[in-house]
Amino acid sequence: MSRYAVRRVSLGSTLKFGLVLGTLLSLLPGCLCGLLSLWLIGGLRSFLEGWKQGGIVILGQKIPIDFIDPMRLGGVLNGLRALDDLGLLLALAIALAVILAFVLIVAGVLLLGGAGYNLLAATTGGLVVELERASRQGASSK
Repeated sequence: MSRYAVRRVSLGSTLKFGLVLGTLLSLLPGCLCGLLSLWLIGGLRSFLEGWKQGGIVILGQKIPIDFIDPMRLGGVLNGLRALDDLGLLLALAIALAVILAFVLIVAGVLLLGGAGYNLLAATTGGLVVELERASRQGASSK
């Protein structure tokens, strides 16, 4: 049985691993965030447009009331309309932003972990592992 000490880890390979891992972990959540935000924007737009066409019924007569202008929500409604008109392009942009943010966070954490290990291994000698040559028919049963 041979003993080896891991004195340092390659920060380049740690970064590559972090980028790949972050991408794989963030694909589904990123796409779901994009679609969910598109759904929320559409719902908010419909809700506020309903306020624009609101009214009160008095003695069988509907009196139209615009709730948007007195509350100064015209800019918000126009912004929601502009975002909602982008459709799937907006969902794709949000998904890519979420994926990119997640990838950078995961890669950064792994890179910092690798740098921290290298600093710690320089003072303590690193992690020691014991390796054994496997037999030709399979690994030993120890």
